[in-house]
Amino acid sequence: MKWNWVCTNAGYTLLLQSDKEIPEGLLYYEYFWGGTILRFEIPNEIRAGINEYRNLYFPELPGLPQVQTKEKNIKLSGEAIQIPRSKQDTGGKFSLFSIFHKK
Repeated sequence: MKWNWVCTNAGYTLLLQSDKEIPEGLLYYEYFWGGTILRFEIPNEIRAGINEYRNLYFPELPGLPQVQTKEKNIKLSGEAIQIPRSKQDTGGKFSLFSIFHKK
């Protein structure tokens, strides 16, 4: 599965391109901020094709959040994906599901 972030006037858009459906709850993105790793679950199942999540905001970071998976058999690749012009926002609510404090 390919993924990438696109900066827009209204925050960031997360694009996910998959060859097959991926059940809800297996993908998340994470970033390190203020001595803490924050993880946000990606809502809804990932459909085959391009999935788009718009208007996402996070603090200014040295690098963009990384998409991760809870399943070892899902291969992820941070490659460029073009935003489809007529594609609907996949939607859903991103929820924080994990916080790790670094010492």
